[in-house]
Amino acid sequence: MTSASRPQTRAIRSRTAPELATRTSARWAVAIVLRPFALLPYPWFAALWTAAILGAVAWTLRRIGLGRRTWLLLGWLGIPLGWTLAIGQAHVFVTLLLTLGTPLSIALAAHLKVFPILAALYWIGRGDVGYVTGFLGWLVGLSVIQAFLEPAGWSGFWEIATFAQVGEVRNISPFELSPLLWLVLLGAGVLAALALARTRFGWPVAVGLATLAPPRLLVYMLSSLVAVLREPEPDSPDMPPEQDAAAALVSSAR
Repeated sequence: MTSASRPQTRAIRSRTAPELATRTSARWAVAIVLRPFALLPYPWFAALWTAAILGAVAWTLRRIGLGRRTWLLLGWLGIPLGWTLAIGQAHVFVTLLLTLGTPLSIALAAHLKVFPILAALYWIGRGDVGYVTGFLGWLVGLSVIQAFLEPAGWSGFWEIATFAQVGEVRNISPFELSPLLWLVLLGAGVLAALALARTRFGWPVAVGLATLAPPRLLVYMLSSLVAVLREPEPDSPDMPPEQDAAAALVSSAR
């Protein structure tokens, strides 16, 4: 740790949990979830956050299994995964939600980082009406809840979907080279996700697009690629295709 970073570290440790929840998570839905913990001292809050991070990692590994493919992919993504764990990044939860692969989990992931919304192209391309309806229902419902509970944070959250949030960082997105190139690649990715949705490459392409699409792409965000190993369960075969929106919303939470 450099001498320049020590004052910042001491300043962070001296803050209370409410200040940290407000300053570090104001743009994400997680700020609302963390609010009940805001009365805790910082060490307790940090311990709970660490436990949540480790729990999310364990759940993710359980979902994808620990076969040969998993170990190979974990090795390739060692740096992004290590970085994510080292800084306690909330992106761990985005990875878990993508791995769960339900309309509710993808909607939650989209409310954390926006671009996971592109994973829903998998269901659109497959024509899974129930999952698409459920996803849209959860997406809108969560938006309404957040707008009601935290209107200022909710409006500020959408800055993450704009070019203004790119900033001065080690950006590995094609946007750093050319916004036009990024836009072309994004369009090609959307078309590929829709075209390949019914093949065995459908889910990996959708996850890859959701992971690589942000114009502000940092190395740790590549950790979400582990979700390619767990394809979502198919829409329930015994559910009639003309199910109503309410039935689709309830079934999508399973």
